[in-house]
Amino acid sequence: MHLPHQSRPDSPTQNHGCWSLFASCFTSCLGGPGVKQRRPNEGLTHFHMPENHDITIVAIHGLAGHMERTWTHKTTNNIWLKDNLPFADDFKNARIYSFGYDANLIGSQSVATIGQIANNLNQSLIDMQDTKPLIFVCHSLGGIIAKSAIIQTKLKHTEASQNLYRRIRGIVFFGTPHQGSEEADLGTLAANTLRVVPFFRVNKKLIKSIQRDKDGLSEISENFVNCLNDGYLFVVCFYETKMILLSKTPPF
Repeated sequence: MHLPHQSRPDSPTQNHGCWSLFASCFTSCLGGPGVKQRRPNEGLTHFHMPENHDITIVAIHGLAGHMERTWTHKTTNNIWLKDNLPFADDFKNARIYSFGYDANLIGSQSVATIGQIANNLNQSLIDMQDTKPLIFVCHSLGGIIAKSAIIQTKLKHTEASQNLYRRIRGIVFFGTPHQGSEEADLGTLAANTLRVVPFFRVNKKLIKSIQRDKDGLSEISENFVNCLNDGYLFVVCFYETKMILLSKTPPF
């Protein structure tokens, strides 16, 4: 199975991403209360729904991402999940969804943890009453959420959870910080600074959750390895090896 050419999701790379995130927070701060924060769509949204499908794909965006914008080419406005992926021979009969959650760094309305977001994802998948094999495609923090969701389905001994667990056959990681991210440390610094501004709400829980050396991340990784040992999952990882220049938009 081959993944078709895709528009690369914006992704953080070393210090460029750190300073871009930091600068973006202060740019928003200087904009005052008139700065509008776009609230992301939440839950599952479908992008390709063939009548007779043989596989289901669910994309999960990362920190400060968006269920559509993360997968959209900035120049052509092509949405990879809708305008590219369904035309690949291997995925013509795939149902393709994007899972959204409030991942805003500032202006967030959410206090949800990774585990709570993962639980919401699982419940949405169970409610679909789908029976086809399921593949997750994840960017950044989305990969941690997917791993947490898979672990939850393994540990819950309800029929619905076990059926979902057996359906999950693969996961594709794009720049997922499995061991944590140094950029999250700078993100927390920016978040702490912005907390003194009364009209900004900052989602510190999600930022802290992917800081390097966090115990929670290690636990998720260890439990995920146990899931891999069951033999249901194939895993593919993509990551960048070269620094790139980033815009002022938070690069997650």
